[in-house]
Amino acid sequence: MGNTIMSVLAFFPSKSCQKLLLGGDAEEMPPDKMMDLSGKHLRRFPLQLCAFTELMKLYLSNNNLSSLPPEFQLLGCLQILALDFNSFRELPRPVCRLRQLSILYLGNNALCGLPPELGSLAELHTLWIEGNRFERLPAVLGELRRLRVLHAGCNQLEALPGELLRLPELHSIWLADNQLSDFPAVLLHMPSLEIIDVDRNQIRFFPSLSHLPNLKLVTYDHNPCRNAPAVAEEVRRVGRWADYRPPAGERPPPPPESTAEPAEPHRDIETPERNEVSKDSGEEVLQRNEVSKDPGGEVLQRNELSKDSGEEVLKRNEVSKDPGGEVLQRNELSKDPGEEVLKRNEVSKDPGGEVLQRNEVSKDSDEEVLQRNEMSKDPG
Repeated sequence: MGNTIMSVLAFFPSKSCQKLLLGGDAEEMPPDKMMDLSGKHLRRFPLQLCAFTELMKLYLSNNNLSSLPPEFQLLGCLQILALDFNSFRELPRPVCRLRQLSILYLGNNALCGLPPELGSLAELHTLWIEGNRFERLPAVLGELRRLRVLHAGCNQLEALPGELLRLPELHSIWLADNQLSDFPAVLLHMPSLEIIDVDRNQIRFFPSLSHLPNLKLVTYDHNPCRNAPAVAEEVRRVGRWADYRPPAGERPPPPPESTAEPAEPHRDIETPERNEVSKDSGEEVLQRNEVSKDPGGEVLQRNELSKDSGEEVLKRNEVSKDPGGEVLQRNELSKDPGEEVLKRNEVSKDPGGEVLQRNEVSKDSDEEVLQRNEMSKDPG
């Protein structure tokens, strides 16, 4: 029968019309205790089906249902119930009286909340509520102590409630396509988790998940994140930098909220600027450039290049100006006492106007060679 005709028949509640819609599916109890009425354009649940009290699986997906009759609670043996892709704005109360229900599909409706009575479903271990209008997960989920799988993607969730901590058996949580701007902190304290899916959210920073002992899969793709969640070696990641494994001991970058603002320099002392390159004792090379200004106005610029005692070579260039106006420029090149060679060039001007230029080359007492050039000008 064509879909158009079935859509028209769905508006008529007569038994003959309902029989045409259901075909031979509602004549007698199926031997496997399973009934699939998906895609039947149902607008009302057929009351005659409530007589199948031993029914264990009922699929009502992809219909036009928005309510269920009170007699629906007579299906007390139901273990699997599919109500996804319908028009429910609230969960019908008779569903909450199905005490043996273990799997409940409520996806792709118009739900924005769940009744407190849902907590009475003590056997429920799988719940699908994706594709609804939830802005926050209902606190009643914390009453489902045997819940192991929660699908809550494609909603408008901005956070997760702390009541999830009361779910000791939850091992899979699917939160893709929501509005999470921070990784839910409650998940960091749920060691039972094996699968975490936060794909397509607004998360910018991921904390470390390496402490979760049972974690197997983390999906975090399509987030504006600037780091990947740190995980144990055997955990699979799906997202940016999924193949990157930081070296042992490397810390992840701090979250944006903890980024410290640069401190203002002291009003009397300007902060120094320093560039350093160093190696270990294998070569022990140090290059340092320093520019500093002290409270008295003195300026010191120093460039140093040094090696260790294997060669003991020091080259130093200094330019300084003291508060009295004296200028001293000194270039020094020295070796150790094995050769004791000293070359010094000095130019100085004291406050009285005297100019002194001195060049010195000296060796040690083995050769006793001294060369000195001096030029001075006194105040006369």
